[in-house]
Amino acid sequence: MPRLSVIVPFRGNDSALETTVLSLLENRTQDTEVLVVHDGSYSDPYDLAEEVVFVQARPAETVVGLLNEGIMASCSPVVNIVLDGVVVSEGWQSAALEELASDEELAAVAVVQQVAGSRQFGISESALDDVASLRSEAGMLKQAGQACAGPQLACGFYRKSTLLALDGLRYHTIEAAQLEYAFALAELDLSTHCDMLTTVDSSGAGRSDLREVLSEIAQVAVDYEVTSGGFVASILHLLSGLPSGLSKARSWSRGIAQGQVDLQRRRIEAARLALEERRERSSASEGSAPIRKAA
Repeated sequence: MPRLSVIVPFRGNDSALETTVLSLLENRTQDTEVLVVHDGSYSDPYDLAEEVVFVQARPAETVVGLLNEGIMASCSPVVNIVLDGVVVSEGWQSAALEELASDEELAAVAVVQQVAGSRQFGISESALDDVASLRSEAGMLKQAGQACAGPQLACGFYRKSTLLALDGLRYHTIEAAQLEYAFALAELDLSTHCDMLTTVDSSGAGRSDLREVLSEIAQVAVDYEVTSGGFVASILHLLSGLPSGLSKARSWSRGIAQGQVDLQRRRIEAARLALEERRERSSASEGSAPIRKAA
């Protein structure tokens, strides 16, 4: 069984995908599998099928949907999500794998992202309780340092059992999905660490449409009760957002109206129970293991 599954979604840009896959194949170890998830639109012109596992998802699947398909198809206990357009270098996975192997309570590891001359360090913990931060365009990408709430999906390492317990990633946009996962880890009292010594080039990863991002982040804020939902809150946030742009305010307001607190609570509780059952099975398995006598 491979030690690491790297999942790369195809978002319609052949060059971006092939640049990422080439960097992965040049720097991976023998115990690493690379999965490319696509909706049937990638033709594999370089015959990579012998080096890469291609996973075909449903047509017109969102990028987060592609990632969930890859998670389900992966064979390793650790999943590394790498967006097409990201370039990795030698040893990009070493520290994360060591940390996850040595600390069972560690759910994820972030690495430093180099983006157009700036460095980003995962999702900041301050983004989990500050509505103003969530509403800003880059609030969820604040420099986090070692006090990291979750990785960025451009390149992050995840314990697969936690991903499965949460039934995968939520929302359609990368920005909302990575923020929501950080919230989920906090609710489950699971920790994330930022590997400050490993850097990947994420300049080519691109960004989602800002209006859709704001709408979905508003849903995250309601789901985790950072702000209240409902019609009144929707109107208040719409009015308070007017100075920063009517279009953005409408997107935020629409997302608030679509929040689903009860659904999210049930999801977190189901994940908590699944993780507790897994710990109990693991403890029982260790307790029943035969004791080997020294020769």
